[in-house]
Amino acid sequence: MGGGKPLRAWGEVSLVARALTLARGYADEVAVAVRNAEQLGGGAGAPLLFDHPDIPGPLAGLASALTFARARGAAHVQVLADMPHLPVDLTSRLAAAMEFGAWPLCPSAMDDCIPSAASGA
Repeated sequence: MGGGKPLRAWGEVSLVARALTLARGYADEVAVAVRNAEQLGGGAGAPLLFDHPDIPGPLAGLASALTFARARGAAHVQVLADMPHLPVDLTSRLAAAMEFGAWPLCPSAMDDCIPSAASGA
């Protein structure tokens, strides 16, 4: 989440708090990707992943998330960011789609992109 968005209110909580609540329902391990720690004003209650310095914009956070996931042997990454309306069954729906050969999202930002599980790397 860029700029001051992580701390913007979403009902009674911040957007980052909402994203963490959703993420913890999807996975055992979650982290927050940020350009710098000041974006969260004191922490998020989850590991912070800092944006890849050579990648501009939101893809920098995705790159850091893929690096984090790869280091843990994770096969998938979900990016919640400032999307508070995601369904609570998102993980199971994506997993079901993948069983039929669909890959919902496989981004590449640069020629020297970070491989994802979708690329078979």
